[in-house]
Amino acid sequence: MLKRRYRPHKSTQVDHIVPFQYDVTVAESASSVIGYLRVSTTEQKDEGVSLDVQKERIIAYCKMFQHNLIAIYADDHTGRTMERPGFQAALARMVETDAILMSVSMDRISRSVGDWTYLLDTYFGKGRTYKMLAFDCAGMDPRTATGRMLLMMRAVM
Repeated sequence: MLKRRYRPHKSTQVDHIVPFQYDVTVAESASSVIGYLRVSTTEQKDEGVSLDVQKERIIAYCKMFQHNLIAIYADDHTGRTMERPGFQAALARMVETDAILMSVSMDRISRSVGDWTYLLDTYFGKGRTYKMLAFDCAGMDPRTATGRMLLMMRAVM
């Protein structure tokens, strides 16, 4: 059985601000989106859910639903910690522009239940103004008790 190994990078290999083309004209009232991409293993970088595949999915979603895609940030670090330059920049930009944080999967944002508790309490939970959308948990509203429970169950899995 093949085991995946995390190979930490001594210096980052990814530019945290990802260049992209977005040739869609959206209404002024359209929701703004900050995209976030992450890979943690060499295998993910080369195959599977590469940064390019994640970027294409976010762009396609924003085009389909007429969102204003402002920026995309990326990291090539493990999801065990939130201390990633691209993620911190994405959060800061989300707060600055009141945009939706979008990722293809919850595990791209974080793999830690503790981090998810912090994110929900600080940014996305009940009484918070910010929104996030991960494609694998679309429709779950973390501002409701049911939505938070479903997101936390998904984080545990």
